[in-house]
Amino acid sequence: MAYTSTTRGVVFIHSTPRALTAHIEWALGGLLGTPVNLDWVEQPVAPGTVRSEMSWIGAADLSAKIASAPRLRLIQRMGERSDGIDLALAHQKGIHVSCIPRLTLIYTAEHGIMMMLALSKNLVQSHNQIHAGQWNNELVKPVDAVAYNWTGTTPLSGLYGKTLGIIGLGEVGSIMASIARGFGMRVFYHNRTRLSESKEKEYGASYAQRDELLAQSDFVSITAANLPANRGMIDLNTFKLMKRSAFLINTSRGKLVNEDDLHTAITTGLIAGAGLDVHWEEPRVLGDKLLSLPNIIMTPHYAGGSRFGVLEELKVIFHNCRQVIAGQLPDHKV
Repeated sequence: MAYTSTTRGVVFIHSTPRALTAHIEWALGGLLGTPVNLDWVEQPVAPGTVRSEMSWIGAADLSAKIASAPRLRLIQRMGERSDGIDLALAHQKGIHVSCIPRLTLIYTAEHGIMMMLALSKNLVQSHNQIHAGQWNNELVKPVDAVAYNWTGTTPLSGLYGKTLGIIGLGEVGSIMASIARGFGMRVFYHNRTRLSESKEKEYGASYAQRDELLAQSDFVSITAANLPANRGMIDLNTFKLMKRSAFLINTSRGKLVNEDDLHTAITTGLIAGAGLDVHWEEPRVLGDKLLSLPNIIMTPHYAGGSRFGVLEELKVIFHNCRQVIAGQLPDHKV
């Protein structure tokens, strides 16, 4: 009788967005060679995420070795920053640390920049007018039979030379700051704890007190953490400190912004408009009062939601596992 050696192991996922759970199960199933269905529960130390664990027995092949290594060989961080990892201790113990650039975070930052461009260029309204057969001739006089915006009567602008204020310069915020600098923008940020001078230089962002940031920014982007203390942090008092020509961008979490106060701020002219990828209640109720405002654009919480991005991240993670088991260095080692 043929004998096949077996081994056992434990898989533990500390925290992940619920949207990724099916992808993780799929990746683990491919690695272990058997369908995987995990029980997911809320992760109290990381609100908005879930955790899971499983034990298994399988053949002692490469897949099993990856999942049941006798000692820790790799700490894989999804994100470019190694915050919270004792790198000196990890290196001392021969543990590789890899911090991969998350495409989903990059996509979220890009989405915020896209909303800034769309608002400053009046893109959505212009698109709708063209499709409705309205060329805006009443506002823009034709020049040489072509309607150009020479007069500036339509409030169009751009990003170059403008100021972006980021509240919560974490992973998404730092990527957004770098992109904004490429557009020729000046970038301020406000965190509870100021970053080091080297980090500020790396991201191209200058620290400002919250009130100063609000008063100087043409765009205020919310990329703060989803903590109970931050619930409703963007309220009427916030909008009163902003420029009347400023726009609010939120790609973080819907409950960071008091939407009743946002409606008041836009309808009374305290701010020029807003771009929201996240919402207090999701999905939005058809006919709610924010949907009637022409100077607010919305997307259905999909800024970072690319299946391609998630699968590419998982490919890198399992590639790194195989690299370490084979005695090679992982990609994006720090």
